[in-house]
Amino acid sequence: MPIWKAIKGIFGKKATPQQATEKVYEVVPYDGSRFGAVVPHRINREHWQGAHGQSINNDLQLQLPSLQARCAFEYGSNPDFEGVVNTYKDDVVGREGPNLQVISDNPRFNDAVEAGWRDVFADPDPSHRYGGAEDMRTWVQGLMLAGSYVNIGTNVERTGTRMRYGWRSVHARRLVTPAEYAGDPYIAFGCKYDKITGAAIEYYISKPQQVGGFSIQTSDFDVVNAAAVQRCYIPVEPEQLTGYPMMTSTLDTAADIRDLDKFVLESIKNSAANSPNLQAMDPKSVVDPDPIPTTTLRYEPGEASVAPLGWSWQAVESVHPTSQYIPFKHEKAAELGRPIHMPLLVVLLTAAEANFSSAQYEGAVYSDGIAGTQGFIERRSLIPFVTNGVIPEVALRHRLRIPKNFELVWTWNVPAHANIEKFVKAIRSMVEDGIIAPSMASAMVGQDWEKVVAARKKCMEDLEKAGLPPAPVNNGGQVVKEDDDDEKKPNNSEGRTSASRFSFA
Repeated sequence: MPIWKAIKGIFGKKATPQQATEKVYEVVPYDGSRFGAVVPHRINREHWQGAHGQSINNDLQLQLPSLQARCAFEYGSNPDFEGVVNTYKDDVVGREGPNLQVISDNPRFNDAVEAGWRDVFADPDPSHRYGGAEDMRTWVQGLMLAGSYVNIGTNVERTGTRMRYGWRSVHARRLVTPAEYAGDPYIAFGCKYDKITGAAIEYYISKPQQVGGFSIQTSDFDVVNAAAVQRCYIPVEPEQLTGYPMMTSTLDTAADIRDLDKFVLESIKNSAANSPNLQAMDPKSVVDPDPIPTTTLRYEPGEASVAPLGWSWQAVESVHPTSQYIPFKHEKAAELGRPIHMPLLVVLLTAAEANFSSAQYEGAVYSDGIAGTQGFIERRSLIPFVTNGVIPEVALRHRLRIPKNFELVWTWNVPAHANIEKFVKAIRSMVEDGIIAPSMASAMVGQDWEKVVAARKKCMEDLEKAGLPPAPVNNGGQVVKEDDDDEKKPNNSEGRTSASRFSFA
C-alpha cells in the first residue's frame, strides 16, 4: 500500500481550517462632533481631565479652603502677587475711602446723615483697631484672596459722637457648617437657607479659642440672624452660594514665575560662587600630588594666573538668562493682572513696556474694572449700612422726617490718567456743552463736589483778606483781559487756556 494512503488512514480526512466564531475587527462609526473640543486627543486629554461640568457649589465645597490657603501663601511669599493685590486695594478704596453726598428736599436731613456717616466710617469697629478705609481694603483683599468678605452689624461705643451704629468684619473662613448639621440639605457654607426662596436665614460663625497670638478651632459657633450679616461675593453662576478668590486662575502663573526666577538666580549664584579648580592635563601628574595641596588652594583675586606644570585652571562658566527671558516673564506677569483688568504697566509699576496710546487704552479699561468693584461694594455694603443703620439712628436722634425720595451719591477714588491734560480738557468741554454738571466732573477726577466748593470759598476769602487777586477762572473758554481803560472785555483770539486751578464758573 502506498505510504501516502497509510498516512491518510492514520490522520483521517483532510483537515479544513477552523471557521472564525468572532469578528476579528469591528468598524467603529465616525465619532465626530459639531464642536471639535468635545473629543479630547492625546495631547490635551490630561488638560481636560478635571472638567466635570458640575455646579460651582460642588467644586467649592471641597476646594475652597485649599484655594484660600494657597492665595494667602502666595500673598505672603510672592512680591509680585502681593504687589498686584495691594495696588488694586489702594486704587479701589483710595486714601480715605468714598465720600457720601445725600440729595433730598430736606437740607437738615442731608447734613445730619452725611455727618453721621462720617462718624461711623471713621471708627466702625467695636475694637477700634482700624477705620473705615482700612477695613474696606480688607474687603477688597477678601474678594481677591478668600472669595468673599463678611460684615456683622453691631453697636460701637465712641467718644465725641453719639452715633452707635457700626460693624465688625470677620474672615470668610469662619463661616463653617457645624458638624451636627452636615446632613441638612438647606445648610451649606456656614449658612441656613429658606427651602422655597433660597434666601439666607442665619449664619454659623465659628468661635476659635484665642491662646495668646494663636487661635485654636473649636466646636463653638455664633448663630447670627441673616439681617445683621453681609456676606458679599461676586457671583459667576446662578444659585451660587459663596464666592471663590478672584486671583484663583493666577495661582499657577504666580508660582511658575516665582519658581523660574528662583532657579535662574540659583544658577547664576552657583556659577559665580564656584572657584576655579586645577585639573591635570596628563594622568602622570596625579600620581604624586606633592607639592600640590590635597585640600584647597587659597589665592587672592587675580593672583593665580599660572598653573603648575601639567595642570590647568578650570572654572564653571557663568550662564545668564537669554535676551528672551525678560519679555517672556513680562508676558506671564500680564496674566497676574488679567482677572482684575490690571494692565502690565500697573503690574510692573513701569511704563517701559507701553507706549502712550496703549497706556491710555489700558488705563481706561482698568478704570472701568475698578468702577465695577466700587459699584459692587457700594450696592452690597455701603448703601445698606446707610439706609438700615445710619439713617434710622440719625432720624431718631435728631427727630427728622425721612424724605420719601432721597439719593445717596458716592464719590470714589479715580486712578491716575495716562494723559491728564487731555482728560481734563475733555471734562471741561462736557461741562461747557451742558453734557454733565460740575459736580459730576468733580466725581470723574475723584473729588467731592461739596469739599471742592468749600475749599474754593475758603481760598477766595483768604486771598481777599490778604489783598491778593482772586484765582483765575476759565469762563467757557473766554479769557478775561483788562485794557488800558480798565474795561474787562472777552478775548477769544487765544482760544481755551488752562488755569492754575481747575474750576468752573
